[in-house]
Amino acid sequence: MTRKKFAKKIRQIRTEKLLTQEWVASRTGFSKAFISKIENGITAPSIASLSKIAVALGVGISTLFDGNTEENEDLVIIRRNQRKEVVGPGTDIGFAYESLAYKKKNKSIEPFVIKYPPGSHAQKLFEHDGEEMIFILQGKIKFIYGDRTYLLGAGDTAYFNPAIPHRGESVGKEEGIGLCVLVPPSKR
Repeated sequence: MTRKKFAKKIRQIRTEKLLTQEWVASRTGFSKAFISKIENGITAPSIASLSKIAVALGVGISTLFDGNTEENEDLVIIRRNQRKEVVGPGTDIGFAYESLAYKKKNKSIEPFVIKYPPGSHAQKLFEHDGEEMIFILQGKIKFIYGDRTYLLGAGDTAYFNPAIPHRGESVGKEEGIGLCVLVPPSKR
């Protein structure tokens, strides 16, 4: 999903609820300038940032990915070529997310494919409320959690408290790919 689509959706929800950028900033711990940069498409927010913004706006994080207001279905199928890129490669966070269940409304979890390109070593650590799990599908990932570092390979899982600063990055020449599942704080 492009920065402009996020910008439009976040601004739309905020203004429909008659909320100011200052109010959203105070509820997320971000600066008004950061909220403004997101709403103006200048900054691509991380999943952690989107999660905090969604909670502040009183919506599920998937609402920020899809403008679809269709009635909730018991089953949704998302084909490989239908995944929505939420955060793209080359952004300041250093990796890409693809939403695996954006069509499902009112869900308790948010599943993503996360791709860590080789050579990308963003320094930013992320933290947010809820719960998180990552299952490595391909490659090797250096997983930084607080003041500790772990090497994860295909088949390894990390289930953790995302309120602790964390990030992953690819190790070696192969792209690292993982299945990431977030449980937003409102669903715990």
